[in-house]
Amino acid sequence: MTLVDAGDDHFAWLLGERSAPAGLSAPPEGVESPAVLAWLRATAADLRAAHGPGAWLIVAGDDVVGLCSYKAAPDATEIGYGVAASHRKQGYATRAVGDLAALAARDARLGALIAETHEANVASQRVLQHNGFAITGRRVDPQDGPLLVWTLDLARAPSPCSAHPKNSPSSPGVSPGEP
Repeated sequence: MTLVDAGDDHFAWLLGERSAPAGLSAPPEGVESPAVLAWLRATAADLRAAHGPGAWLIVAGDDVVGLCSYKAAPDATEIGYGVAASHRKQGYATRAVGDLAALAARDARLGALIAETHEANVASQRVLQHNGFAITGRRVDPQDGPLLVWTLDLARAPSPCSAHPKNSPSSPGVSPGEP
């Protein structure tokens, strides 16, 4: 599994505006809804202009199996992640969040990562627990309902990808590992 810095060309492809970049394929059901992809495309462009990379493709072999990103920066940065339905329950989200945390830990501007999960989304909660996040609050979102707020203090973060020791980042924006 690898995190690939997602540029505008990648989002154009995922939104059906251009052909696939060489060597990449997406699942038939896509990796996310067009509305989320459009939002992430705009957010990633804003983050790139201000701070550098902000969104990554989660790639296994030649397959884009999901996406992960920062939602804002710097200091306490919220992250988001998702894996295509056909690729869930294979550890991709856990490894991607671990790699993203390792990238964030190397960025002196970032002090913590924040994530939110629905109270009923046990799988996503496990992803965060495996990567050293702790519940730091609760809130109710008008659209999403009851959420748990999770925080990872990057100064005390576990070693990169501690849930999967074979997975260690090599450079900002790209992290090699195994599926």
